[in-house]
Amino acid sequence: MKLLHPTLILLFFGLKLWGQSYYIPITDQDLMLLNGREKPAGLFDEGAALFNAAYIPNKIPQTRFHASYNKMYSPQDYLIHLEDQYRIDSFFYYDGAGKDSFEVFVGDPSEWTSLAIAYTNSYNTWKTVRAKGVGTMLLIRFYGPQAELGELIFYGELLAQAVDPPQPRRLPSPLRLREFMGINAFVDDPVEAVGKISGLVREYHNWDWHYAPNLKAGAVAVDGLRFAPAAAGNWNFDQYYQELQNQGLKVYPCLQGSPPWLQSNFDYKPISAGLLADDPKAYRLHSRFVWQYVARYGSRTHVPSSLNLAQNQPQRSGLNLIDGLETWNEPDKWWRDRAGYFHPFEYAAMLSADYDGHNGTLGPGHGLKWADPNMPFIMGGLAGLDTNYLEAIRLWSLYQRPNKNFPADVLNFHHYSNDAGGQDDRAHYGIPPEDDRLQQRLEHLVNYRNRVLAGKKIFLSEFGYDSNPGSIQAPAPDDSLAVLEAQANFLVRAMILAHASGIDGAFVYMFRDVNAPNPNKYMSSGLTAEKWNQHRPKPAYYKMQGLMQVLGDYICQGREQANLRELYIYRYLLPESGARAYVIWTKSLGRKSSFRELYFLDEEGPATAYRLSGDAQVLQEEVPFSGGRPFEVNNSPVILIFP
Repeated sequence: MKLLHPTLILLFFGLKLWGQSYYIPITDQDLMLLNGREKPAGLFDEGAALFNAAYIPNKIPQTRFHASYNKMYSPQDYLIHLEDQYRIDSFFYYDGAGKDSFEVFVGDPSEWTSLAIAYTNSYNTWKTVRAKGVGTMLLIRFYGPQAELGELIFYGELLAQAVDPPQPRRLPSPLRLREFMGINAFVDDPVEAVGKISGLVREYHNWDWHYAPNLKAGAVAVDGLRFAPAAAGNWNFDQYYQELQNQGLKVYPCLQGSPPWLQSNFDYKPISAGLLADDPKAYRLHSRFVWQYVARYGSRTHVPSSLNLAQNQPQRSGLNLIDGLETWNEPDKWWRDRAGYFHPFEYAAMLSADYDGHNGTLGPGHGLKWADPNMPFIMGGLAGLDTNYLEAIRLWSLYQRPNKNFPADVLNFHHYSNDAGGQDDRAHYGIPPEDDRLQQRLEHLVNYRNRVLAGKKIFLSEFGYDSNPGSIQAPAPDDSLAVLEAQANFLVRAMILAHASGIDGAFVYMFRDVNAPNPNKYMSSGLTAEKWNQHRPKPAYYKMQGLMQVLGDYICQGREQANLRELYIYRYLLPESGARAYVIWTKSLGRKSSFRELYFLDEEGPATAYRLSGDAQVLQEEVPFSGGRPFEVNNSPVILIFP
């Protein structure tokens, strides 16, 4: 909640008194970037330090702000959530260099009212604008990158304080490791092999697989959908999902891409011609397919007349073969042009359409919840862990959805640990997940969820490392065998850190290599070799398999001895028997530690030690460990089981 500066400021301009107004303290941390990647800085960082004795800004700011030069983000929007309701009276801005303009709005995502358009046509000058409006939010829109602002200062009056939100409810118990471990996979990956290293499957699933080739837009409803088999690949998805279920796997298809009859590019937003991308009605066709898909593979049966199926397709519904549905993949993909990048308000509109037909306003047969109200709906994985994009969706939903709820059951993120801090071509190499503070990053998401979206689950639906030494996402060693081993160790350790963070599922990217000799990132991210190499397991596959075998039924109780710098110890519990397990490793490559007594574990009696093998499908079980003999720990996690 914003608090007004205690000093009353009287604003005189000539002889005219504008009224009694207070300085509204805003910081760069309050500024939410709606479309773009760089964190805003320099616009609200100096504030009252620039005031003169009369409490009017007149000093020269030391830092400067620019909007993004990337044309895809123009105009660029910044949102300030004041929380309380204010009357805005005026604002000052320091006009540095460059000629451009920006506009200030007040209101909320349901309706914005323009306060003023300000021009940066002076040079190193304080300027003031009278701006009258009432609201809980401000939107600042920069129409180009040329404006250089030293500072922006608002004045107004508090009209009503926001009501403190209720405390988040108690969260559910931790998941067993096998219920948490996930993998990204495709329909043509061997199901039995997938089941040995995961309990969850994120299946990449293209929307256009279910339409006849060369279909015209007007013939979609007449021609009908194809599932068993699909139009592409002759894949029988009824059979595929049944095989996954038979392996005990939970499956979460990721519905991605636009069909060619709707858009010229696979990654372009699936909007209907003539409609705006922030209008839920623009996604009516996508929402309709979501209903058809969930009607078939969800738990609710539907009358045959409601199913839009092609001839010779079996009339089936309520097969209960999938456990949730994700809509789109990385909607915030900044590496695409504007037609492929979703502004968060645009993606919020698509989520609202796909979730429940925008609270049912799109009519019957639209949205997942009208096909199966019990099925979890998963937002598309964001290409980073920043909550700004998510918060913008939440605010849009609060003001645009009729019942104001958030249109997803699972919040979803991607993250790759490297020296650039995420999914970015500026990286040089992958770094250990501990150096990336992976657990702390994920705990930040959990804290955000607990504060404003209690009850939602969180997935880390992509994380991983490459094994080609030339990739910017490969661990640092340049020896190919060492990189294979490092990839395996980093993945196991990242899975443990993610499990300890309190999120609800982590999915390794991915089951198989795309093309391992190719040094481009993500070409060698697999746990196995390519299809044409018969999915030959890599060390990472065997180690993840061993982790599942030994700890699959255990729950994580957190880190032990968190003050240790190089040694990482995580405690696990088997609820049925009370058996304790400890996963132990050293962070640094090549570093080893030898112990005769593990006094810091506070355990008595011998333990069985398991070292995860990287070159065989059989776990290496050691002589039962007990105090008095040397015990080595290195960067490959070892598991101790105390019965």
